[in-house]
Amino acid sequence: MEPIYLSHSVVLVWLFFLGLCPNCGEPLTLGAQYCWKCGTRANGHQIPQTSPEASPSAIFTETEYVIEKKALAPTSTFEIKEGTGNLVAIAKREVVPLGSAYILETAQGVRIGELRGEVALIPNRPFLEIRDAQSRPLAIIMMRVGKKPGAGFFSIGVTTWMIAKPSGEELAEINWAKGGHEWTIKSPDGTTIGEGKWKWLEIPHDTFSVRILSPAIDPYFVLASVWANPAAISR
Repeated sequence: MEPIYLSHSVVLVWLFFLGLCPNCGEPLTLGAQYCWKCGTRANGHQIPQTSPEASPSAIFTETEYVIEKKALAPTSTFEIKEGTGNLVAIAKREVVPLGSAYILETAQGVRIGELRGEVALIPNRPFLEIRDAQSRPLAIIMMRVGKKPGAGFFSIGVTTWMIAKPSGEELAEINWAKGGHEWTIKSPDGTTIGEGKWKWLEIPHDTFSVRILSPAIDPYFVLASVWANPAAISR
């Protein structure tokens, strides 16, 4: 029997439908455009590497930020400014089949990261993925539901919001207050890392203020809490 040889393009299509990276074979998450492990596009084309200066860690170095939703923009667009008013990044909404996605770019249009949210709030599963410029997950924000120690079988579960590594290791806890219009982020030892405020009645656009109070986690993760706000998930 003659051996069957498949063309390179046929192999790529086959791997795509299997949900595997066409370069390294790593499983791809639903809707992923890039492999989180090697940075290859789902269609098999390698994406260019960005310079370290274009990473979120290099861009977000201040302690106070204001995030404003631009009025009259064709899609949801947010400007991320330092407390002094200097524009440092822009988040533009992408049209995706499920959930929501935002691409983060510098003021000069250089891609630095992305945020991808689920279509619904499902306990103990990632609600928002915080990714780098190559679409590789850096951290996740999730809603956890559990019982207090010693609570009875029929007791109501306790809901908490966590910032964690993609592996699930907890980095910080988000505490929402006043209907989600104010929140604080604390490390596992109780240290306040950051805090935010949603000025939801401001006209003509929504405005969020974020303060970084501790370098315990990447400021990028603290800023991402704006897009995980349970009171504003319909943006």
